[in-house]
Amino acid sequence: LFVNPAAARLFGAKDPNEIIGKRVLDLVHPDYRELIRERIKHIEGKKERTPLADSKILRLDGSAVDVEASAAPITYSGKPATQVIIRDISERKKAEKLSHGLNNINEIIHSTLDFDTIISRVVSEAAKTLECETAAFSLRTDDSWTVSYAYGFSREVIGTQMNDKEEPHAVLVIKTKNTIAI
Repeated sequence: LFVNPAAARLFGAKDPNEIIGKRVLDLVHPDYRELIRERIKHIEGKKERTPLADSKILRLDGSAVDVEASAAPITYSGKPATQVIIRDISERKKAEKLSHGLNNINEIIHSTLDFDTIISRVVSEAAKTLECETAAFSLRTDDSWTVSYAYGFSREVIGTQMNDKEEPHAVLVIKTKNTIAI
């Protein structure tokens, strides 16, 4: 097995030798092991390259990384081998998920004229898209913040009022005029 430095970094290794000797399937996310088994059989049996396919690998620390990979049979040091080309597509997957979430929010906005329904559903969809366990939407009236919409909290949180010290993130939004997600 040969691993170049870029592949070692992708797998979270400081040195390629940390990868060498590992079973290929041990470096593949469990949800994709059957797919990779089939692709290995295809290369070994038909001696043909495999097309690009999305999957997930496991870094040495156990975290998953979205990748696309293709493989081709080659001869290495006079022996049959397989060259695998893997590319990290984590950013693309995040962008696709965000785009999907924004499309859903657009549909929500255009599905009704009822403001409360729109905001409630938008808060929920935004939280899911950003993979947040909870989200709240507070409105400012006079000199306090009132939690008006929430996702993942108990219903009792709706109506909770806070001052600027209790709601520093909202104050930051006002001062910087930037949105934030925490």
